[in-house]
Amino acid sequence: MKFVTNLYYEQEIEHLITLGISVFLLNSDCLTTRATRVFSRDEIKHLVHIIHQSNKEVYINLNTMIHESDVVVAQTYLEFLKPLNVDGIIIFDWTYFPIAQKLNMENLLIFQPSTLTTNLYDPWFYESKGIKGMTLAREITLDAISIILQNKKEIELSVVGHGIQPMFYSKRPLIKNYFIEKNLNDIEYLNQTDFVLEESNRGASKYPIYEDSFGTHIFRQNKLESIDEIQSYETLISDFIIERFMMSDDELYDSIKVYHDRRFVDEFRSRYQKEYDSGFYYKQTNLRSEVK
Repeated sequence: MKFVTNLYYEQEIEHLITLGISVFLLNSDCLTTRATRVFSRDEIKHLVHIIHQSNKEVYINLNTMIHESDVVVAQTYLEFLKPLNVDGIIIFDWTYFPIAQKLNMENLLIFQPSTLTTNLYDPWFYESKGIKGMTLAREITLDAISIILQNKKEIELSVVGHGIQPMFYSKRPLIKNYFIEKNLNDIEYLNQTDFVLEESNRGASKYPIYEDSFGTHIFRQNKLESIDEIQSYETLISDFIIERFMMSDDELYDSIKVYHDRRFVDEFRSRYQKEYDSGFYYKQTNLRSEVK
């Protein structure tokens, strides 16, 4: 099992390797959303070279929705990536598949649609398409994850096992529209990470909301941690992804450290426990409250 996380600074590469990171996830400057740090093409060329010199791997994060107007941009970007020999390309939208297929790059794709990959058949289907891997949905239970992993074939399976969890993604500029409605035209809203939605009928729960040029994202109130659960599937998955978005550098480093040395579990939980929970490992998302 390899540990994967987003790289923000070239200067931290050696430190992250020392902590136990095997795969660096790089955000593009044109096809990555939910990103507070992106890299230009020249920067990506340089970083791929540096990381490969350290005998570590590079994945490129292309997690945007693709519409017809984006197809040329997507194809051009894959053409740019092809000679770089990156080790994987994480995609959110299946539209990338036929584009990559034309370039003989489908074997690099890791399909990560967030909510769609939930059942036993998914790995078999996507393996038949010749892609590199597939990320299991965040909303399935630990039992379901175990069943899928035990019955997989050759395709590489991964989980986003730590960090903030998206619940909703829309191409619509929802924060912008809200401020327009309220005549709040002087507030900076793009790429701001301090906005929340508050629901009074859910115990005043606060859900982080974020808008960038690609649309609007709403997240679960608590981040996910898998410190105990990882032991049940670590021998069966290829990649364990630590999501860095909306996480401080120190929190990221502490998060990586705790998965490699359980002596730090109590320290980590005493410092961050209020921000984390076990996500949907032990509860099914299809359960509804009784209709009255």
